[in-house]
Amino acid sequence: MLNWTVRITTLLMLLAVGIYAVGVLVLPDEKRVSRSIDVAASEAAVFNVVNDMRSFNRWSPWAELDPATRYDFQGPRQGVGAAMSWESTNPQVGSGSQIIVASEPNERVRLRLQFGVNQTAMAELQMAPSPTGGTRVTWLLDMDFDGNVMQRYLGAFVLDGAIGRDYERGLVQRLPTSPVPAAVSDCPVRARSRDRWPRRGRRRPGSAA
Repeated sequence: MLNWTVRITTLLMLLAVGIYAVGVLVLPDEKRVSRSIDVAASEAAVFNVVNDMRSFNRWSPWAELDPATRYDFQGPRQGVGAAMSWESTNPQVGSGSQIIVASEPNERVRLRLQFGVNQTAMAELQMAPSPTGGTRVTWLLDMDFDGNVMQRYLGAFVLDGAIGRDYERGLVQRLPTSPVPAAVSDCPVRARSRDRWPRRGRRRPGSAA
């Protein structure tokens, strides 16, 4: 009986080490989620909506999950510095904040996000001419797991499906523009800016101190 106990314990330890090793050596430390849709509105019309922080809940896929969510707005209403924080008892909404860190008229709006205490990410909404006419709107999320193995597994197997569904709902059902007959796509559109939320303790080469 003791031998079987030792064997099982050894196998479980080897399995745990193997899972950890895969997470460290194989799984990526970054994840991008991307969804796009073609809408009939102009790039300027879409930009005016997504660049206005106080209009966020007009098209946010999470606004309808908890009508009792508390929202606080800071800074200007539009453009760089416009910020919003939220707090909800619904675990699907949770608490966090976002602030616009880059805004290029009729092209893109980039936001820095914080969820809970330490989880951070960068999001971006891009506008470009659509091949079908109107505007192609792309919603991106960039996450850096900073070496966290559990988050790497979530990024590899869970994040795209979970966040992607919310992004699709926001783009298709809530964005206040009229969609052109076209399917939402999950093919990434390269951002003009490759900046990411910096890892703790590191700066990008050439950045200011």
